[in-house]
Amino acid sequence: MGDAEDRAPAGTVAVAHGAFNVLGGLWPLLHLRSFEWVSGPKADTWLQMTTGGLLVSSGVAQLAAARTSQGRAHVRRVGLGPPSPC
Repeated sequence: MGDAEDRAPAGTVAVAHGAFNVLGGLWPLLHLRSFEWVSGPKADTWLQMTTGGLLVSSGVAQLAAARTSQGRAHVRRVGLGPPSPC
């Protein structure tokens, strides 16, 4: 493994993960047909919408907290628990 200098700064990773969660959560909310085309048909539309909403809210929390040193610890805790977008 590389040195600590090779790794991305924690703030950058937090922002990237938060943005991924926001985009992944918005996708089924904004265009369900393309989401199901890529991930396969789902029986429960409400579950996709709920999961999308949870991803958006955790992503927004990560993006908001990523700028401060205490916020980075919060971002790590939030990043451990969000559901998968598929």
